[in-house]
Amino acid sequence: MNFSILLFIFLLVFRGEVPQLVHFGIQDGPETAIPCQGLPPDAWQQPEHSRFLCFLPEFFWFEQSSQKYYVKYPLWQGEQQLLGPDQWRAIDLTLSTSYIPMLHPGTHEAWNRGSIQADTMMLQVLDLGSRQMESFTFGRHQARWYLQEMGSSTLEQYPDQEFIEFLVRFSADEAFQMKTIEFPLEYYLQNGKFVTDSQHWHHQNLTAGNILMLMQTPACTMDSPWRNVLFIGIENEIDICWTFHRNTQGWMLVSLVDMST
Repeated sequence: MNFSILLFIFLLVFRGEVPQLVHFGIQDGPETAIPCQGLPPDAWQQPEHSRFLCFLPEFFWFEQSSQKYYVKYPLWQGEQQLLGPDQWRAIDLTLSTSYIPMLHPGTHEAWNRGSIQADTMMLQVLDLGSRQMESFTFGRHQARWYLQEMGSSTLEQYPDQEFIEFLVRFSADEAFQMKTIEFPLEYYLQNGKFVTDSQHWHHQNLTAGNILMLMQTPACTMDSPWRNVLFIGIENEIDICWTFHRNTQGWMLVSLVDMST
């Protein structure tokens, strides 16, 4: 699978800068990682790779030659059942941006606490152009993450289709975006809390790249009135979270947290 479509073109609203890899300071794994049997000695031996947001870019982008050692066999890959590492075909998600756009249900606090405690993470890669989705289920065993399941579906089969359709319109329609932001909007930077009004807002296109990664844990529920759109950097310090809330009027952008450095 090769996704060569540009992910998200995101212009930082308040500083006029190109955002620079996301670092959430996640503490979801033990400080001593346990190597899996058969793992090459130089592959992913650092303790931080027990943390899912450290593991993810390594698996998909930086260490494709080692993907096969982080798969639970047997596994279906397309129409073929893989019985061992020698049959693995590397998954290539080719990105042209320096960060990953993620969608996660729940509050910003739930993202920081709940998802990092889970031992199972479900990830869907959605192509908004074709409306096709590729799904990946990862499980953690002995401080390491492994791919357990793969599959394909469509946006119409995804339970959060309503919010995704909203996000597409939010990005494409400037007037609609202005109506669906809760002004004055609170935003948080490294140096404190700030507020902006509609007069100083610049239109943001959050789906310019046509690719969105949807992350869930078993504790996630689509009934939650909260959604986070996260910008997770790759080899930089982008750390941005857009939080939307559904009220009687529908979905609204209610806060922005930018801890990029």
